[in-house]
Amino acid sequence: MNKLIALIAAITLIVGGVIWWKIPRDPSFPVPMAEAESILAGIEPPGEVFGSAPVTFEAVPKGPGRIDWTVKQDGEEVMRFLATLTPDGESATRVKLDLKGATAGPFGNVEQRMQERGSIARVYKMAMEERVAAALEKREYDILKIMPMVAVAALANSDAITGQFDAAEKAYNERDRESIEPAYEEEGQGY
Repeated sequence: MNKLIALIAAITLIVGGVIWWKIPRDPSFPVPMAEAESILAGIEPPGEVFGSAPVTFEAVPKGPGRIDWTVKQDGEEVMRFLATLTPDGESATRVKLDLKGATAGPFGNVEQRMQERGSIARVYKMAMEERVAAALEKREYDILKIMPMVAVAALANSDAITGQFDAAEKAYNERDRESIEPAYEEEGQGY
């Protein structure tokens, strides 16, 4: 069984890597720059990649050729997607997308954690690249295009995920024990 899991993990890593490698960087879209800016100012990052975290988004045009999308949780910035648009001829626009994490605030240094866990940052960026492409190509967002990278990130970060589950279990057991002990004490005192 362990060999099967290792084989599946290896195949997933290879497929995810190939897909990531084949995605064009700074792609060009057959949309004039003014129209591309207008379209992108109206989209939001794909919320499904943030899991159950209650996040909000804000698109902020930063002048000609620049749009930022701020991702916030509890009103505080977590990260920001930065799109730089440049004309690619008269009827096309090239889009360069960057991702920057907050470096201070209630979530700590998100930028540093994204650098340490690069596969997670790649999932966020890849999902936003697909959102941008879908909007500019006037098609539906296709989450299946990022699923191999999601699998790669899950495998690469399985130790952190396991640690989160272990911490949640420990906290649950402590709360449970804190709730039960007074009941046993009361029972022992005849209440």
